[in-house]
Amino acid sequence: MITAQPAELPEACGMTISDHQGNVYQTVRIGTQCWMAENMRCTTSPTGKSWAQNPIYSFTEPMFASYYAVPKDNRYGLLYNWSSAMDLGVNECFAHTSSIHHRGICPRGWHLPSSHEWNVLLKHLGGTREAGAVMKGGARMWRAPLVIKSDNNGFSALPAGLYTENRMQDVGASAFFWSSSAYDELHAWQCGVFNHNSDSYNCMEYKCYGCSVRCVKD
Repeated sequence: MITAQPAELPEACGMTISDHQGNVYQTVRIGTQCWMAENMRCTTSPTGKSWAQNPIYSFTEPMFASYYAVPKDNRYGLLYNWSSAMDLGVNECFAHTSSIHHRGICPRGWHLPSSHEWNVLLKHLGGTREAGAVMKGGARMWRAPLVIKSDNNGFSALPAGLYTENRMQDVGASAFFWSSSAYDELHAWQCGVFNHNSDSYNCMEYKCYGCSVRCVKD
């Protein structure tokens, strides 16, 4: 008689987790949610899909962008277009919707947060006009003028900027995090944090742009 094996359970919040390449990430509980406290930095798809590194600007090709100017500094993690973050194929990236708890490139038991889950986090941290000030970490990495409060919540957003048709943009001045929620064929929702104010909110971004990825526990 074959006994079914129990499903693998996600690690407890506050402990470290590992992705499919063995990269290790800190986690933190914020309100009712458990978040990664670092940006994803895997360079391959968990399901074996092909990615391009530092590619020419493209709407369709799954890609990631590394900080080739400082290749040994992995504190920023990597920037991924939406197709890579969601671990989708070229045609799938034009989908309008995504399922709840879409794993994407996240470790087992974790998933790419929806725009709703980002809003839950922002509400817990004081709302869209206050959350950005307490989400920031690594004050010396942010460009002046800087509005920041003590990062006691542990989210520790770093100013990785954005990857666009003009390559790296706003490094030191902003952080953008993908959600699993699509707006239309070309746009998806992401959560932004900015150096010069305390705002943080969901806004639309081109799916072909490169943003940071944080995962939330299932």
